[in-house]
Amino acid sequence: MAAVIDAQAHVFRRLSPRYPRQVSELYPPGRQATVEELLTAMDGAGVARAVLTALSPEDDYLAECLRRHPDRFAGVSVLDARRPGAADELVRKAEVVGARGIRMHWLGEPGRDPEDTPAFPLLAEMAERGLVLCLYATPGQLEVLAAVMRRLAGLTVVLAHLGFPLLPTRADRLGRPRVEAAVPPPSLPAVLDLAEHPRVHVLFGGQATFSRGPYPYADLDLTAGRLFHAYGPGRLLWASDFPWTRAEPGYARTAELVDHQLPGLPAAERAAILGGTAACLFGL
Repeated sequence: MAAVIDAQAHVFRRLSPRYPRQVSELYPPGRQATVEELLTAMDGAGVARAVLTALSPEDDYLAECLRRHPDRFAGVSVLDARRPGAADELVRKAEVVGARGIRMHWLGEPGRDPEDTPAFPLLAEMAERGLVLCLYATPGQLEVLAAVMRRLAGLTVVLAHLGFPLLPTRADRLGRPRVEAAVPPPSLPAVLDLAEHPRVHVLFGGQATFSRGPYPYADLDLTAGRLFHAYGPGRLLWASDFPWTRAEPGYARTAELVDHQLPGLPAAERAAILGGTAACLFGL
């Protein structure tokens, strides 16, 4: 039986001098989600390994978790291409043991030559190093990504959360992120068009953030089906989005969404979404 791999989970510690990080409504200074809590959830659900994705450029805890559990995790750090010293920061992040990808929110200005943006040399460096670009961005950035992919065919990309765009978020009563986006989002055609680039992939996760209904989020079935038709099982990756899904619907039930929203898959295709693709992309 193929290993089940969670392609995106978040862990973080309370804000302190040892663990500096950005704070927001979703992860205020006193909130934490430890790697031990994630491992407990994974073991209870039969999940073998996971990709830990940082929530801000400060990645001290991420690096610590990768050192402590090299057999369970790969890591994705966060980089802002607009920050001074981003090139040096990329080199440092790439050299962290277990680092396999970089999450970015901005690639450049829509309508401009992508090679004129400060992000382009960073993306070229990532392609050279085999680092995965994990993109969670505004709709206009999909246009920039399409232009980038025409110049950097060797760049591997994972679009976050069913390709839904990054929009202003708020915390709901359970402290989970909520985005009041249309379902399906107006940006879905752009996401589907990006499937023409064989190295672009999509995270099959984040349903609780965008759905207007209860689990199993039936209002997203059409979106899931269209993504499957465009990308196929070899370019979709199941993700729990821990810790936001820990209380509701529950860690294990996020994996079951593959069967709810893509029913009747052959065993090999189901296994690809639930871990095979993530194993290949992130060296797990």
